Amino acid sequence: MVTSHDFKGVYIDPSWSPFEYLLEVVSVADQKYHKEISLRNKPMIQFKSLNHTQFKKLKHHKKRTLSNSPSTSKNPRVVTRQAGPDPPPDVPKEFENIIMAKNGSDLKLVTQKKLSKTDMLGRFARLSIPKGQTIAEFLSEDEQMSLQQKEEDGVRYKGMKVQLIQPSLEECSISLKKWKQGSNNSYMLCSPWNEIAKNNGLEVGDILQLWSFKVDHSPCLILIKL
Repeated sequence: MVTSHDFKGVYIDPSWSPFEYLLEVVSVADQKYHKEISLRNKPMIQFKSLNHTQFKKLKHHKKRTLSNSPSTSKNPRVVTRQAGPDPPPDVPKEFENIIMAKNGSDLKLVTQKKLSKTDMLGRFARLSIPKGQTIAEFLSEDEQMSLQQKEEDGVRYKGMKVQLIQPSLEECSISLKKWKQGSNNSYMLCSPWNEIAKNNGLEVGDILQLWSFKVDHSPCLILIKL
């Protein structure tokens, strides 16, 4: 059951229509549901982050390791089951060529998710990446700290600009922000998300992969439509 506590820290736009308020309630309820499921269903599938070299060596390796042992990390990551193919497909060759041309490194699969109605609602203008559905952390501690800076209203986060390679292979700059949804934090790809979705023919129900890599220590993202 969703309670008022789940909406603590959630940004509400006064200009939203009643339908948009309802969609936000559904989004918060969905986040809470996945969090509860992730705590109930153990053992969880553990995803290993691969750098570019390791990724190529394991390109045809299709096994997934199930682990019941406690994590030795200071911040163990528990993720829900990903949408779409399992195991996730490799980065297509055309995207790999772009990464190599940029001398990119530290390739990681961030998430594999199904586009929801709220992801595609024009007035929301963002792609939600819930932390509970991410496979690997792709930002440094300093970059995560920069996402904590807020606008003058003290509610919305400023975010940061990152380079994005679209499904069409076109490149653009996109705003990456961190939002609080209920008791959870989510990354958000914001402006110009609506334009990207339209230009790449994205629709509700499409399965997307989001990958990250580094160029001169700066984060870059790849969006792939499966």
